[in-house]
Amino acid sequence: VLEKLVSLKERQAQALELAKIFPSMLAAYQLDGDLRAVPIRSNPQIIHYNKQIFEERGITAPKTFEDFLAAAEKASHKRADGASVYGLAIKPEEDIITTVKAMGGNVLTDDHEVKVTEPKTIKAIER
Repeated sequence: VLEKLVSLKERQAQALELAKIFPSMLAAYQLDGDLRAVPIRSNPQIIHYNKQIFEERGITAPKTFEDFLAAAEKASHKRADGASVYGLAIKPEEDIITTVKAMGGNVLTDDHEVKVTEPKTIKAIER
């Protein structure tokens, strides 16, 4: 697809503030180092947590992804009224790839090699 787009070399200095865009995002839109398109949307992952649950369950703020998963497990419980409290909720259609990558796996490399059957990817999905 990139081969069919015109180069943005001449236009990028005058119209775009490309220095504010992460290099890895721009790299996906380059062909042989020539920028052909500009990403207009990103999907940052944000973690929210309930301080009260952390305090009640003796959980400290996680610093690594493994700590994060352990905290999520510890936060999961049944309240006194029988209601379930879930320590982690993700949107599978959006967050699963981020989770897989955070655990060292991948689903597709930059050169389009499929990695869904790699052991780390399977381990992350099973987790």
